[in-house]
Amino acid sequence: MKKLKWLAIIAFVLNTFLFGSYYSVGKAMLGRIDPIVFTFLTMMTLVPAAICILIFSRRHITREAVK
Repeated sequence: MKKLKWLAIIAFVLNTFLFGSYYSVGKAMLGRIDPIVFTFLTMMTLVPAAICILIFSRRHITREAVK
């Protein structure tokens, strides 16, 4: 359980850092490209994290949870 606590702390710090840098980069990019394309690309950056979460929690996913 201690490992998960440290993982959560690291994820929180990383999320805070990335959110702070996202605004400065995102603001400049929104002036150049279509907002829908920008939103799509932003959401696609979350795909690796989602895949990791699915891999690590595959034992807990049941048919009932998916439905």
